[in-house]
Amino acid sequence: MLPDRHTEIAKRAYTMWELEGRPTGGDLEHWLRAEGELEATR
Repeated sequence: MLPDRHTEIAKRAYTMWELEGRPTGGDLEHWLRAEGELEATR
């Protein structure tokens, strides 16, 4: 995975986590959703 892509996914996943009230766990779910969103926009 390219470093820029990794950073982009991480930022989006973090934003999702924050918007959902910073729940415990769910990191993989947020990562996969962020990755999917970014893939869909390319």
